Amino acid sequence: MDIPRPAKICSVSQRELLSGEEFYSVLTDDEGLLRRQDIAAEHWATPPEHCLGWWKTKVPENTAKKDNTLSNDSLLQLFDGLSFTNEKNDVRYVLTLLLLRRRLFRLEREETSETGEKIMFVTPLDGGIEYPVTVSMPNQERLEEIQQLLGERTQE
Repeated sequence: MDIPRPAKICSVSQRELLSGEEFYSVLTDDEGLLRRQDIAAEHWATPPEHCLGWWKTKVPENTAKKDNTLSNDSLLQLFDGLSFTNEKNDVRYVLTLLLLRRRLFRLEREETSETGEKIMFVTPLDGGIEYPVTVSMPNQERLEEIQQLLGERTQE
C-alpha cells in the first residue's frame, strides 16, 4: 500500500500547516482504503482508536529553488549564436546534446572528417538547416564551467 502524501492542511482546524510547523499524521483503514489525516500539534491529544499508525513530523522548510532551467527558445537562440563560430566547440556540443535530449533536434548522421574529428549532423525537428557539430566532450572541470555558463544565462 502507498501512503498518501501530506495534505499540509490540518484535518481538525482546516487551516494550512506552515513551513517548519510540527504536525501528526495518522493512518486509518477505511474499508480497505488507506486514509491519512494530518493534525496540527496544537490539536493533537492521542492517536485515534483503530488507527494503523501515527507519527510526528514537520512541514518541510520552504526551500524551493528558483527554476534555473533555460527555456527551449533560449537554448535555440544560444545555439544559433554559436552556430557560425569555431570557438567554444565544447559549449556547442554540450548544448547540442541537451537539444537532442529535449527532442528539439534530431541526429541525422555522424561522420569523421579528414582531420579525424567526429562530426554530428543535426536538424531541428520542425525541419530546416542541417547543422554540423564537432564532437568535443569537455573534461569534468570544463563541463562544470559550461554548466555555470548556462546557469548564468538563466539569471538574465
